[in-house]
Amino acid sequence: MKRLLPLVLMAIVLGAPQIARAQEGEKLEVLASLWCDTVDQLETVLRAHYADKVPLQRAIAEINRTSPEACIIARAIINPATEVKRLTAGNNVMSLRAARVHGIMRGGFALKMSPQTWYCVHILAELVPL
Repeated sequence: MKRLLPLVLMAIVLGAPQIARAQEGEKLEVLASLWCDTVDQLETVLRAHYADKVPLQRAIAEINRTSPEACIIARAIINPATEVKRLTAGNNVMSLRAARVHGIMRGGFALKMSPQTWYCVHILAELVPL
């Protein structure tokens, strides 16, 4: 197994440029966010954290208890995300977005994966009292 590790690491490193040129003319970017398998899971975590003041890691753990690894905080290699829903929770207005994920960044490496649709959040505004 130890002899295979350098080959696996080399495959990951050499595979990273392939992510950047996924398809001719396709625009990819790296986005750090909270990612969930479904928009409902994402909304549940965000409402728990921003409206109910549950610590973010605990809110994620609660979702992942019933659906392991459904939500993660990560830097993902994606096609530009598109808004699917607006959400106000606590004092924040958020855009819930769908994106086609091609890989995940781990340290200095890109882990390539078959493209999948995941959901992320973008904070649009924080509401303040007048």
